[in-house]
Amino acid sequence: MSCPSVGRTLRPCRRPSLCLLLLLVFLLLSLVALVVRLRTPPSEHRLSANTSQAVRRHHFYDSDHSFNLRFTSNSDSTDSSADSPSCRLSTCLDIGRCSSSSPLRIHIYPWIDSSSAETNWSPLFASIVEIISKSVYFESNPNKACLFLNTVWDTLDRDPLSADFQKPSAVMTTSQPLLGGRNHLVFNLYSGSWPEYRELDFQFSDPNYGNGIQEILAKGIRVKTSQSESLFRPLFDISFPLFPRDHPLHGPPVRPPLPPTPPAPPTRFIGRRRRRQHLLVFKGKRYVYGIGSETRNSLHFLREDEDVRILTTCRHGKRWQDLKDDKCDEDDAQYAAHDFQTLMRNATFCLVPRGRRLSSFRFLESLAVGCIPVLLSNEYVLPFADVIDWSSCVVRGDERLLLQIPETLRQFSDNHVLRMRRHCRHLYDQFFSSVDRIVFTALSSIESRLLPHSRFPDFVLNADTLSTQFLTTQWLFGNRNLNPTLYSSRRLYSNETLRIVAVVSVDSNRDSPALSRLLYRTIIPLLSSETIAEIAIVLPEKGVSLPPLVVHSSRIRLHRNVSSFAAVVPDDDDNNTDAVLYLSSQSLLTKEEIQFAVGVWRSFPERVVGFEARNHFYSSAKQRFEVSNRWTNRFSWVSSDGSIVPMAVLRASVDSSSSECQSLSLAFISSHFSRLAPLKVGQRKHVTNSSNDRSFSALSARRDCFDGLIRSYGYIPFIGSRLRLDPLLFLDSVDKRRKKYLQMESI
Repeated sequence: MSCPSVGRTLRPCRRPSLCLLLLLVFLLLSLVALVVRLRTPPSEHRLSANTSQAVRRHHFYDSDHSFNLRFTSNSDSTDSSADSPSCRLSTCLDIGRCSSSSPLRIHIYPWIDSSSAETNWSPLFASIVEIISKSVYFESNPNKACLFLNTVWDTLDRDPLSADFQKPSAVMTTSQPLLGGRNHLVFNLYSGSWPEYRELDFQFSDPNYGNGIQEILAKGIRVKTSQSESLFRPLFDISFPLFPRDHPLHGPPVRPPLPPTPPAPPTRFIGRRRRRQHLLVFKGKRYVYGIGSETRNSLHFLREDEDVRILTTCRHGKRWQDLKDDKCDEDDAQYAAHDFQTLMRNATFCLVPRGRRLSSFRFLESLAVGCIPVLLSNEYVLPFADVIDWSSCVVRGDERLLLQIPETLRQFSDNHVLRMRRHCRHLYDQFFSSVDRIVFTALSSIESRLLPHSRFPDFVLNADTLSTQFLTTQWLFGNRNLNPTLYSSRRLYSNETLRIVAVVSVDSNRDSPALSRLLYRTIIPLLSSETIAEIAIVLPEKGVSLPPLVVHSSRIRLHRNVSSFAAVVPDDDDNNTDAVLYLSSQSLLTKEEIQFAVGVWRSFPERVVGFEARNHFYSSAKQRFEVSNRWTNRFSWVSSDGSIVPMAVLRASVDSSSSECQSLSLAFISSHFSRLAPLKVGQRKHVTNSSNDRSFSALSARRDCFDGLIRSYGYIPFIGSRLRLDPLLFLDSVDKRRKKYLQMESI
């Protein structure tokens, strides 16, 4: 078989007219391509030629109601100093300074009092500086610090149209950052301005800002909102949530109780499936032109469904009246007739489209009410994505497939919806309910990258159980002496013996013989209880005659002149103490009451369990909050006398010379970390046979301590409750000789 000849000549065209037509079409297409290339701006030539740059396409409605397309890249969207895509932990960070600092140590410089007139900070930036300076993350010595926060430049709000925009000052031109800008934090909520809203345009190009800020922007860790996937530096930057200026700093604001609000519309039942009244809701601005209009101006197409409620308004900016369309008047009328909070509380899903920037206030607002957010922002990096598992809470939609969203949401089962709603509320309470929690979550996320050996388990951070919430909150606030298995089901809900230490505080105001009898009566039930591993007796400086039983028992330790409850129990891992039972020398608890209280705490290990409950209330006459010393059905905290306190709460407590203040301090810490009310256990009679807590000095000391704690925490974390666990409620028809607690009926 011979091979075909390679040098064969081409055949002539048999149909010259067809060949000529094809040649003309080819020449015409080449001419069109040449004209388009000549009319294309040079910047777009550079974008199409350089394939290594990230190209971003923005569709938007222009002011003349025409639909346009704009191309931008990393270099066009920001100053060259702020664009450092090569920054990683190994290139822009001195990790050696962070090898031995746990928790993360942050130095703030130059130190300026936030109340000083020399500062021109925004209120939120001043709050962030104050939160870090008063936390365990603060380090006053720059040689021991891992990260730095420069207070000369307020980088939080960099929109020139904002009232919080910081203008240049004389000190900026002479200020230079430490370490050449490395190991610095850059907090930012708003960057860019109308009409481009460039992501990394921090508006520091004015020479009066100095060159120091350019070094910080180039090498610092950006803790920033509205970060896109193309400009986000993985494992280096932190995606920050967008929150309003009036977001609570530490918790709900301290204000008088509001009058009762009318009940929300009832939940609709569809067959046996329990659903909220609306499937999907949204209320917000509808941009008729500019960035973000390609998404928000198309939301009206979703109104055709009955269970979808979309409310928009055109009232935005200065030119909205000149550029409004035919639908604006009708939309504004419906927009003003509905309350957004009521809509969200009666909706299963809340639409969260992007605004002028990638993020939106609607994201945290929907999480706060347990409404599942449906995100419409294709390039948006979710907040703290390397720490929080958003797959069980957020539904990510595609801006290009808007009409498919309602039908997709209808495919979710009821059980899946309930789990997502519960997890959304958990994430908000745990990480986003206050400014300090948001800041501490960002710092904990950075620490987990720099110190991976001390990283808190991700399953504990994302679990929505009560015990893991308690541990996660303490971890965010800087408590590193935690054991994640402290409240594990293997230990607390098994037959393993718990180690509980009883601390008995001796009152020195009584004479020694009477005190000796009371002390003997208090210790006998503790020695006979199997759940009490050790007894610590705190004695005053004066001499006290102790019973022989106290002196010779190996389970009893004596302490003198102790300033706080925490100093009595050793704070080490070998001790392995689960909880502490506090009693006074005048306590009248029996063995059965103690064992029942321990059983209650074992079922709720994240709460404080006590016998003597108290309440706080708002006094209209004095225009202030006060604490009550009366026994009422409603209570919000329990006294330390006769209470069981988890060891994790005790480790986070502070020293106090007053017993009244120690009780309130433990109550504040427990409610602040767990966000749960304490548990009251019923008893046969009053815990103590003394009325010293009603004396004027005791009430005055309690009031002063309560006011001081409110100033320290910034809010009142107490949560009211009416639940009382009484042993009489657990009686049954079983013969008492077969029970574990033989004298339960006599309590």
